[in-house]
Amino acid sequence: MSRPVLLALAALLAAAAAHSEPPVVTAVELRSEVPLERSEELLELIAVVPGQSLDRAAVARSLRNLHAYGAGGEIAAFTREEGDGVAVVFGIWARYEVDEVRIEGDYGVKRYQLRRLLLQREAQPLNESKVIRGVYRLQDFYRTSGYPEAVVRLAVTLDEPRKRARVAYQVDAGPRARIREVEFTGRLGPFTADQLRQPLRSEPGRHHHQQGAASDGERLQDWLIRQGYRQAVVDPPEESYDPDSDTVDLLYAVDVGPRFRLEASEVPVDRLKRKGLLPFLQTERYDESLLEQARDALVAHYQRQGHYDVAVELAAEESDDEVVLRLAIEPGPTYRLASVAFRGNEAVGSEQLAALMATNAGGRLLGGGGRLVDESLAADLSNIRSYYVLQGYGEVVVGPAEVEKRERKLALVVPIAEGPRRRVVGLELVGAERLDRETLLEGLALRPAGPYHARLLEESLAQIRARYEAAGMLAAQVNADVSWNDDRSLADVTIKVFEGPRNVVDRVIVRGHQRVRPSVVRRAVRLEAEEAVSTGRLLEAQRRLYDLGVFSRVGVELAPGTPFSEERDVLVRVEEGQHRRVTYGVGYDSEDGARGLLGVGHRNLFGRAVSGRFDVRVSQRESQIRALVRQPSLGRLRWPVSYSLFRIEESRDSFDSKRRGVQVEAQRLRRGDRYGLQLSYRLVEVEKLEAALVDLAIDRELREVEIVSLAPSLLFDRRDDPLDPRRGWSTNLIAEYAFRGFGAETSFLKLFGQQTAHLDLRAFGTVAASLRVGTIEPLDSGNAVDPTVPSGLLSARIPISERFFAGGRTTHRAYRRDRLGVPGQTLVPFVDPGGTSPLPRLVPIGGAAQLLANLDYRFPVAGPVGGVVFVDVGNVWADWRSIDPAEAKAGAGLGVRYLSPIGPVRLEIGWKLDREPGEDSFVVSFSVGNPF
Repeated sequence: MSRPVLLALAALLAAAAAHSEPPVVTAVELRSEVPLERSEELLELIAVVPGQSLDRAAVARSLRNLHAYGAGGEIAAFTREEGDGVAVVFGIWARYEVDEVRIEGDYGVKRYQLRRLLLQREAQPLNESKVIRGVYRLQDFYRTSGYPEAVVRLAVTLDEPRKRARVAYQVDAGPRARIREVEFTGRLGPFTADQLRQPLRSEPGRHHHQQGAASDGERLQDWLIRQGYRQAVVDPPEESYDPDSDTVDLLYAVDVGPRFRLEASEVPVDRLKRKGLLPFLQTERYDESLLEQARDALVAHYQRQGHYDVAVELAAEESDDEVVLRLAIEPGPTYRLASVAFRGNEAVGSEQLAALMATNAGGRLLGGGGRLVDESLAADLSNIRSYYVLQGYGEVVVGPAEVEKRERKLALVVPIAEGPRRRVVGLELVGAERLDRETLLEGLALRPAGPYHARLLEESLAQIRARYEAAGMLAAQVNADVSWNDDRSLADVTIKVFEGPRNVVDRVIVRGHQRVRPSVVRRAVRLEAEEAVSTGRLLEAQRRLYDLGVFSRVGVELAPGTPFSEERDVLVRVEEGQHRRVTYGVGYDSEDGARGLLGVGHRNLFGRAVSGRFDVRVSQRESQIRALVRQPSLGRLRWPVSYSLFRIEESRDSFDSKRRGVQVEAQRLRRGDRYGLQLSYRLVEVEKLEAALVDLAIDRELREVEIVSLAPSLLFDRRDDPLDPRRGWSTNLIAEYAFRGFGAETSFLKLFGQQTAHLDLRAFGTVAASLRVGTIEPLDSGNAVDPTVPSGLLSARIPISERFFAGGRTTHRAYRRDRLGVPGQTLVPFVDPGGTSPLPRLVPIGGAAQLLANLDYRFPVAGPVGGVVFVDVGNVWADWRSIDPAEAKAGAGLGVRYLSPIGPVRLEIGWKLDREPGEDSFVVSFSVGNPF
């Protein structure tokens, strides 16, 4: 329909308004100059309903929704008389939408580097400013990357009938410039140009890069500082380009400045430098404030050693070519803090005040007690004052502290003048109509009969604002009036609220999607019509959309509303990322040997954000093939659900196994916690049994076992870093119930739990601990009995493939993989007839219970290199009822760690502390990742 015809229909809207009663809507039509590819999505945005009376508010909402969707440049509504009612026509004058954004030509670099510079995206309206800014950004990129003759041209092709656009950036990178000369100017001091070039990476003959050349200036400046010229300045280089030879000359302006020299007699400079107490000897430029920082740090350091009266003199003497730093330290005698007392405190008890202080009397193991450090004491006094202030004592005076010395002992007295206390007499809330008054007042920092302080009042106002914001009233205004008695000790507080409009969801409008269905986006957003919407809920919706793994960019915001209406559209802008993905990798560790991975995946099957993946993992011990499909939710169940088919072949010390099966697992992540439920069917075949386990009487069902199991799991993770945690804890609980059915004849209950804890020692490293407990109980006397297990043991009725094994790089590092156990229960003695040793060797057969404890002390050495000292204790038993701590095997060891981007690379050696005859005295392991 042409625009003039649509304009002619506008007169009918005025005619419809002349009716005494609103006419009935007989039909809703959507008209446009061009075919609408997503007309069904647009019709869902129209609030006018055929068969109902014409509602101007519904028409306004429809126009707002269509504008928010970006359906066209101009949108209008008209009516057309039709029988006893009217047809409502929404006219759309389309604007150009970008079908494709391409980079063409000889661009010299990786195309993805260029694409991320562009602002104009596919499936977005054509924006002239974004398109042109893309040209400028590409040109700037090429110029800074060493392509001074690069040319970027723009070609925009318009499809007028379809209102579609194709944007092409035509690039001719040209030759990349190389560096011809690197020279220096300014005050170079004792250095020659050749010496100054050594720290630089910008060498003659190399490709030029502006950012790299600027970084070289910073690198040279750091090098000069390390040489003792701590006021050296190196400016970014001047560049001279020669188009005939495609070369660049770099000229660095250098001011070396004076050399710094430290004079310190009888001072352990190297030790203090390693502890970071002499910052003016590090890589920072010299500044007078560094001397004050160093002086304070040295005083605190020596006071922590007990030298309370330490005297530190640190001064600088300057000349034209040299600055001499003179450092003298007189430690003085050592003192022990014998007592801490308070004077003048009446409202707060001394024990309560002592709990607020890090300074305390006693041994050094009790939080550093027994030493008096002025720096810590000042922080303690400030902490006590803050506590008093929040209790209403706004005029409190704490300190200065009094220190008395008696025979190498210190007695500390903290004088306190509490002053008057301010209290809240009454607390009223006015203006609250849409939220419950009692709920708003509940749990506020300010409360009747409690202390008064401006900070408590501001916290209370912020709490009320947050509650209104969560209820969708983003513009709510909250302030307070305070009335005082004559001596300003009692306050009546009146909190005034202007609630303002409440934002509720009308529609969730999705823009920018290409392959992903809008219903998938709306399901992830989880905002329903007429629900209150807050900033927090919008951010949470944005996080869930990113969790789908199919979008490279996501924005969730409220669209502009119509006047006097609380209904707001939620506008979701998405940009789809690369859906296909190929992963590969190689690795090695001491247990699995060489290993490799190849995987092919797709993140958006059928446009439903369903991810599919096919993996092949191969190592010298194990091979695994897996096909996995994961969907973000299952109907109304908002848990991600995954389905997998797998085939795993594993070679263990005493047997080989082959597993085939199918697995369905639902998981939910919430604030670092993971809740899971897994249903699996697997067929396990045991092959190549160790000679000690081969028995012709073994039934076929022991060699081929079908298992159907249901396994709920919980993981509570409070660690600061999943790859290399330094503090926090985690709890992992798994229960597996195997039952008869679907061909399975084995029934058992398997429980496993692991608790970890990490203690951060800051510069001294981390202490990490783990406790693992596992049990298996057969639930049916009809389970097949394994004759290779000594008679009468519980583990005989558990398939060998399901038993616990321990020993190796992640369980007990003093034993080789699977070699930990109790002789006669989980280790079977066997004398090899063809062997050279008359002593029997122990063959692992696994058990029905395990108990393992690990303790690591991980400490830094240099940069990403660290060390570890560890103790591992535990064992594997045939029955959880027979667990005996006296039979636990202990091992200790040490190792070297390198923190890589994929986790720590570990080389460790563990020694057995109670070695049995025939056992190795030590085990060396190499692996990637923490043992727990």
